[in-house]
Amino acid sequence: MIKKVLAFLSKVCLLGVILTVSSFGQFASAANNKWKQDQFVISTFQGVSDASRGFFVQVMSTLKEANLTHVETAFTSPSTSEQTCMIAEQVGLKVIVMNYEMFGGFQNVYVPAKTEQEIRASAEAAMQLYGKYKSLEGFYIWDEPYHTQFPLVRKVLDIFAEKFPDKLLFLGSQQSGSGGDIPYRLNPRPGTNEFSFTEYIDRWAQEVNPPLFVSNKAFFYDGVDKGLPLGQSEIWDNYGYLRNWALKKNVPMWYYVQLVGDPIQNQLGNNTIERVRMTVNSLLSYGVKGINYYTTYNTIVDYNGRKIGIFDDVKQLNAETLKVGNEMLKFKSQLVYHTGDVNNHYDNKITDSKIVRSATDELIIGEFKSEKNQDYLYITARTYDRAYEGRVNLKNNYRVDVFNKSTGKYELIGMNVGSINLNYAAGGGNLYRILPKNTDVKEEPTTSAKSTSPSSSKSSDGTTSNISATSQQITSGDSTAFSDPVSTDSVSSKTRSSENANEKPQSPGLLGWIIGGVTILLAGGCTGFLFFLRKKKVTRND
Repeated sequence: MIKKVLAFLSKVCLLGVILTVSSFGQFASAANNKWKQDQFVISTFQGVSDASRGFFVQVMSTLKEANLTHVETAFTSPSTSEQTCMIAEQVGLKVIVMNYEMFGGFQNVYVPAKTEQEIRASAEAAMQLYGKYKSLEGFYIWDEPYHTQFPLVRKVLDIFAEKFPDKLLFLGSQQSGSGGDIPYRLNPRPGTNEFSFTEYIDRWAQEVNPPLFVSNKAFFYDGVDKGLPLGQSEIWDNYGYLRNWALKKNVPMWYYVQLVGDPIQNQLGNNTIERVRMTVNSLLSYGVKGINYYTTYNTIVDYNGRKIGIFDDVKQLNAETLKVGNEMLKFKSQLVYHTGDVNNHYDNKITDSKIVRSATDELIIGEFKSEKNQDYLYITARTYDRAYEGRVNLKNNYRVDVFNKSTGKYELIGMNVGSINLNYAAGGGNLYRILPKNTDVKEEPTTSAKSTSPSSSKSSDGTTSNISATSQQITSGDSTAFSDPVSTDSVSSKTRSSENANEKPQSPGLLGWIIGGVTILLAGGCTGFLFFLRKKKVTRND
């Protein structure tokens, strides 16, 4: 009798273990895959071109020297993509492989695998060709798909997630104002099937559910160089809308930074390091976890791997961006707002801040929380064409530390600070830690807290931040010295209402956790009871 009970309970326990593993397996599948970002990323759309054949090592070595972390193999042959992975291991870069002869797609131009059988075969082929390389970060699944392709994009994502559970599955969404055959525009035309960029991103988020949010916009070329004031550019709506969805989905946001001033001819053109710096710093204020350059060819490197153009400036900017980007990697964006006249409908207002009371015009201020629940500000000047001097007035007095992008350390500015004086190079920006006044921290500051003269932190890009180390009381008269920031709308009702049943599950749900918990308890209880019965049986036999 006891043997039959033991056999029955053994089967029950085995079933419980199987159910437990199954329930957690569903959670992993629902979350797309297990890839997690572990460093700030600086990548380029095309690491090497087929035109650089014979100079691949030189090109990639130059990119590594420019402090890039990743390269993408856009519009190159399969053999070049494989050689990129091989060389990347030698020089210390990671690779995001694009191969439109094998998998994924670019808009509806290159789509090699459409059926499930074809997609599974393409995933297996990708495994055979690229899977052996440690430099493989992941796959560039699709670039700028049309809305009608979303079901196919989702199918490719799911199949590649099964095959490559720990690899990045990279997708780039459409950009605003594209027009042409693309079924949306910034302002849809009446009587057509077009819809807006925000509607595209809503559907992108709900139907594709990407592992990260990525887009691009040549806003200098498309707008500023044609006379549009930077503050009126649609780029701020682009940033803000993507940021809101990335926060809602709890996934990273990356963005393409234009190195080419002329994206039609793919040349540096009239682009400058000041424009690039402002773009990078503004994205940091919005909380991005990676930037992708479009593109490094003809701007910092030629097809033979020689340094050209603004190489030295970009190298310095990248080194500093990596330091501050990795510092902020696990920060959570809380607010982002502009001062001055800006066309942004999806950001916050300065009046939403519990830290900042007022500030001079032409700033972007991002507020963040660290894992320790500490407050941080990332302040960027939108002035890409001139140096910036201004001030940020705080609502209370705080201990303020500024991040030194050259050393990667914080410098104590003041223990009882009420306002931040800014002295930036064109397009400059920096990170500030905001703590209760007179807070002691364990790290040794590089600037003495006892200093009563303004302390200065100057990064290699020329950005300087000065804050008086003496106690600065905010008076009511301060507000008259600054222009009131433009009132901007908070997240639109469309964004808020998009949390609906159309969204794909991001967790196993309550039922899944209950099943998992019960089966674990069942398995544990069965094991204990079996041990008791076996012990009792042995005692009886004795």
